[in-house]
Amino acid sequence: MKLLRSLLALAVLVAALPVSAQPVIPAHPHAERSQDTRATFGDQNLPGPELPVAVPTFPTDPTADPAPAPAPAAAAPDAFPPVPIVLGTRVAVRKYVPVHERRGTLASRSGRQLPQRYRVVYERRAATVDIAPIILKHANKHNVDPYLVKAVISVESNFNNNATSWAGAAGLMQLMPATGYGMGARNLYDPDDNIGAGTRYLRAMLDRYKGRLDLAIAAYNAGPGNVYDRVPNISETQRYVVKVMKAYKTFKPPAQ
Repeated sequence: MKLLRSLLALAVLVAALPVSAQPVIPAHPHAERSQDTRATFGDQNLPGPELPVAVPTFPTDPTADPAPAPAPAAAAPDAFPPVPIVLGTRVAVRKYVPVHERRGTLASRSGRQLPQRYRVVYERRAATVDIAPIILKHANKHNVDPYLVKAVISVESNFNNNATSWAGAAGLMQLMPATGYGMGARNLYDPDDNIGAGTRYLRAMLDRYKGRLDLAIAAYNAGPGNVYDRVPNISETQRYVVKVMKAYKTFKPPAQ
């Protein structure tokens, strides 16, 4: 009871003191920042001040190796070069050509004139055509090196689609009619048909001789019935193999 009375007396004494005499409690140094933080996160309607964000910086090591540069992109391989040929075609042209008629009687000669007549005539026109896409198409289809096909065309016909040999071989790859038609050609003088059938026949020779290039070329010239385990002792075929191999090495770019 004595302690309670003492506390009540002390409270009354403090309340009676003037305001200036009351002790001042120093504010906490982070009190204002705490209020701002509460305003920012506690009440969304009261925007608080933006606080600066310190970005840490780390010293660079001068002895460290620099970052490796990205590897350059690999160069694209050279495309198959164009193979222009002069393609001769027959074009139908409607022209005025005087047509002479034989008159039946003497009176008809003085009585009427001959009408002007037109007839269809054929003219041979030459146009430059690039057969490189045709070679690539059939070479990729039959898995044959396009430069080998180009070398065979160069030696066989010198890129003349109208070439015909004394034996009857025709077209760019000089196919005999039985061979060309057997390989699916319809017109031996058409570049697409001729190259398609010739490339297919060349693929068959490569398969027959297990990839032996010299034997396949020899069989293309002399026929598979004359070629066994070596180039036959035929002077024309031996010269032919040398020419095709030389042209093949000339046309094919060096390996990179």
